[in-house]
Amino acid sequence: MKFIAELGTDDFILKARVFTLKPKALFCEGPVVRTFPDEICFRFLTREIQLENGKINFYDYSTKMFYLKVKELFAGKIIPHFTRENEHAIYAEGVLSYDNYEFKRKE
Repeated sequence: MKFIAELGTDDFILKARVFTLKPKALFCEGPVVRTFPDEICFRFLTREIQLENGKINFYDYSTKMFYLKVKELFAGKIIPHFTRENEHAIYAEGVLSYDNYEFKRKE
């Protein structure tokens, strides 16, 4: 698995690419989250990423912001699940779900 950050004039997108092991080939790819092209918005993505109990968790300091389920990745689905743990995480969900010019998250 590989994460790719793309910063443009209209947005910042964190994409995921999932690969098979043998032979190494691209299995699926797509956007994880998308936000405004402002470091205040995409700072939520860069603190810590951990693999725990079948989930890839994205943390901002001690708050889990969102996660990807490994089982869904194996099924070719890239779906962020927001935790809504506290006010900080709820705010981040809104910022990281930025939608303009018909961007739609895969469900």
